[in-house]
Amino acid sequence: MLWTVIPIELVMANEATAPRLSERRLPDGSTLVVDSSTGVDRVLRLHSTDPAHYLNPEYDPGGPAPIVSGPAPGPAPAGRRAQGRAQGGV
Repeated sequence: MLWTVIPIELVMANEATAPRLSERRLPDGSTLVVDSSTGVDRVLRLHSTDPAHYLNPEYDPGGPAPIVSGPAPGPAPAGRRAQGRAQGGV
């Protein structure tokens, strides 16, 4: 007998039927967990601290995953910071 919270399909799956999961970072830093094993990217999970994201139908679990464009916000690349210092900038 097997006691687990993981669905039996995942426990007994082989590599050919296992879901292909990936994370997509939204521009504000939240992430979507996406399943692309069926050929169509589907939203599985949303990780966000913004309650408005959970009301957005674009992020509904089971729906098609949105195409995220642009880089996620973050620190400037190290090369740019070093270049600015060399020229007497910030």
